[in-house]
Amino acid sequence: MTSEVRSAIDEDTGIARITLDRPERRNALNRALVEELKDSLALAQSDDRVRVIAIAGAGPDFCAGADLRELQEAVEAGPEASLAEAEALGDLFLLIRRLEKPVVALVHGRALAGGAGLATACDLVLASSDAMFGYPEVRLGFVPAMVMAILRRSVGEKRAFELIALGDSIDANTACAYGGSEGVPGNAELPQRERPRAVQAVAVPDRRGEFRGVDPGGGASERDRASDRRLPRGSPPVPGPIGGLNSALF
Repeated sequence: MTSEVRSAIDEDTGIARITLDRPERRNALNRALVEELKDSLALAQSDDRVRVIAIAGAGPDFCAGADLRELQEAVEAGPEASLAEAEALGDLFLLIRRLEKPVVALVHGRALAGGAGLATACDLVLASSDAMFGYPEVRLGFVPAMVMAILRRSVGEKRAFELIALGDSIDANTACAYGGSEGVPGNAELPQRERPRAVQAVAVPDRRGEFRGVDPGGGASERDRASDRRLPRGSPPVPGPIGGLNSALF
């Protein structure tokens, strides 16, 4: 049986790189890939060598969204099958949000529909200059209600509604301006030299334990500096595994 996901751990940086490996289908999220991705994330979470989890895509695109063949099969099978498909993908997004270790999406090429949702569910998105993000479900007669919840967290309610209602794609610069990603120069498939950047840019937890992006120079983004101004000086470090992870990284 062919594996839909490849995993590798770089012990020098502590990064577990999980690669969606269906390039011939633009890494579309079929049932097998979703389940293997869940298993790989759980293994990375439990591995003491891993400090950061990175999700990437093989081939020219990060992820083109749900597998349309399986989606059509579910529609033909009835509402219960469609519900099961939606719940499986929703469980994946929730798993990413609940992991104690930070998860970084390394996006190149297209991240569409559920693929954009997968990136948005991560704590940080590093997008190459050729990256494109989009929610085209409305053009297929679907409402992207599930990804809307996590999209609102990143870009705000009005901007999120604009993206899902129009169904247009946006480039990496626009996604960065909207607050949905951090930019990465170049248009390659985020090669090995970007791995240390993933460590540098991974996250600094605020008092609520939520992750905030950090640029490669070690400074917080403008949005995060504004957040910092609302925090009293001398705030205690975040206890537990998140605080311990931050100490190990920096």
